[in-house]
Amino acid sequence: MANIKRGIVSGDIEKRIITGAIVNDQFCSQLCRMAQKHYFKIDYARIVYLWLQAYYKQFKKAPGKEIQNIFAIEQDTMKEADADLVKIFLSELSQKYAEGDGHINYEYLADQARNYFKERSLILLSEKIQGHIALGRIEHAENEVRNFNRVTKNISNWFNPFDQATIGTIFDDDESNQLFAMPGVLGELGGKFERDWLVAFMAPMKRGKSWWLQELAIAAIEARLKVAYFSFEMNKNSMAKRLYKRITSLASNTDERKYPVMDCMRNQDNTCKKLERTSTVGVKPPDSDKLPNFRYVQGYMPCVACRDRRDGSYISAAWYVMIKPKELGIRAVSKKSKDLKMLYGNNLRVMAYPAFSASFDDAENDLEDLESQD
Repeated sequence: MANIKRGIVSGDIEKRIITGAIVNDQFCSQLCRMAQKHYFKIDYARIVYLWLQAYYKQFKKAPGKEIQNIFAIEQDTMKEADADLVKIFLSELSQKYAEGDGHINYEYLADQARNYFKERSLILLSEKIQGHIALGRIEHAENEVRNFNRVTKNISNWFNPFDQATIGTIFDDDESNQLFAMPGVLGELGGKFERDWLVAFMAPMKRGKSWWLQELAIAAIEARLKVAYFSFEMNKNSMAKRLYKRITSLASNTDERKYPVMDCMRNQDNTCKKLERTSTVGVKPPDSDKLPNFRYVQGYMPCVACRDRRDGSYISAAWYVMIKPKELGIRAVSKKSKDLKMLYGNNLRVMAYPAFSASFDDAENDLEDLESQD
């Protein structure tokens, strides 16, 4: 595949930068340190940035909803065209957050902003140097280069971990950097995934790595996070059907198969006397390990009432039953997809490359393409 690098349209990135600074205190602080008004190409972005800068200088936080009040005060002093554009931008921002689609990866956005401003500062520097050279002002051109060093220093990633402001920021960020956890006991064991982590599932072939990655994607969707899911081994149809089976619990092959039914040994041998027990009788015959089908023992129900306890009350003893699964179909998938969208938003995008047809460069390019379009 050809390796085509897609650039970011300046209007899109400037809109995202301003949006992040309006709603997030830390990003607003970073922006005020790294940006200068002439870095912005769009007039209304430059205007809103000056509002953000003044607000943060006074209150040490992002304006949030107060940006509407600032606009109401300032709009009479603006050109009509700029005022209209700011009004549209703020209206879109309010609608986006009202619909629950306002999640932003601020660390990633900060990196994008830093790279964008470096690019803009280099372009502006080049224009100034060329202008001075054209007029024979060599010393002025050299001064521009010296001044540029100070600009790049302000945009640097370096930080002092023992600085008091940094210490406060690190601990303030602990909760905001936590994204989601896997459900159930697995989530209790592993805790929450955090922003900037790289997580890998490693195992030999056919051990369930792709299955676990899919479960990770589902857990992130249920946390209302935006998910980009890449497959480098399956085509579009295979990938989609695997997801459909996961969300509906239906199957393409409807032959009977074994399904586990969780139970407790104390329930089976009738030694459990707890009130929360679901059965009134046992099923395990004396001096025998052979069990009848629990479905044919009157009054017996598998019990997992104590499964989450850590006191040894529950002793796992699973049954296996033969079940004929229901067939996967368009009606069930359509209904479940609508339910997922209503509950968790429209946050999943999938890219499926057939085996050996793509590289990580292709994935990076397609991700940048998704970012600029969606």
